[in-house]
Amino acid sequence: MEFALNGDKVTVAAAKASAMTLNEFIRTKTIFKGTKLSCAQGGCGACTVAVSYKDDAGTLQTKTLPSCLVPLVSVHRCSVTTVEGLKKAACGEDGNGGHPVQERMVQFQGTQCGFCTPGMVMQMWGGLTQHNTNGGKNISCDLLEDLDLMAGNLCRCTGYRPISDCLKSFANDAKAKVVDNVFNGPVGSYDTKLND
Repeated sequence: MEFALNGDKVTVAAAKASAMTLNEFIRTKTIFKGTKLSCAQGGCGACTVAVSYKDDAGTLQTKTLPSCLVPLVSVHRCSVTTVEGLKKAACGEDGNGGHPVQERMVQFQGTQCGFCTPGMVMQMWGGLTQHNTNGGKNISCDLLEDLDLMAGNLCRCTGYRPISDCLKSFANDAKAKVVDNVFNGPVGSYDTKLND
C-alpha cells in the first residue's frame, strides 16, 4: 500500500500495514512525533491528523481523523498531513515560523504543556479547510460555533477560551484580538490580519 505523508510518498507492505494503526506508524516508523497518543479510543483529539482524498466525483476532500482509530491500510492512496506537515507547507523544509493556525495558537496563548496542541491545530486547520469557500468569506463566528469543531479535543491545562479565540480569529467577523499585539503579519491563505 502507498500514501503520502506530509507530501512525501510512503510505501508499506500490506501485511505490515494491516497490523497497525496510522498513529502507530507515524509515531514508530517516522520522524514525526507531533501526533500524540493519549486515550487510544478517539476521544481526546491528541492524535488528530488530516486525511485528504478524492471522492467519487474527483473532488478533493479533507477530513480530520483520530489516527489512533484509523487502520493504516485505510489511507491507501490518500494524503496524510500531521502538524509537522502544516509547517512544511507554510514555510518549506527549512523555513522559520509556522502555519498561520500554529502561529495564532501561540499568539493567543492557547497552549501550556503542549501535549494536546498538535491535535488542536490539526482540528482547526482541517475544519477551516473543509469549510473554506469563497476565500474564507463564508466563515463566521456563528458558523464556527455551529460546527463545534473542537468538541473532540480535550485540554487539561490551558482552558478553552484562548483556543476558542484562536479559532474564531479566522472568522470574517472576528472580534478576538491577540493579547500582546505582537502578530502584525499576514496570515496566509485566510486573507486577513489580526487586529484589523
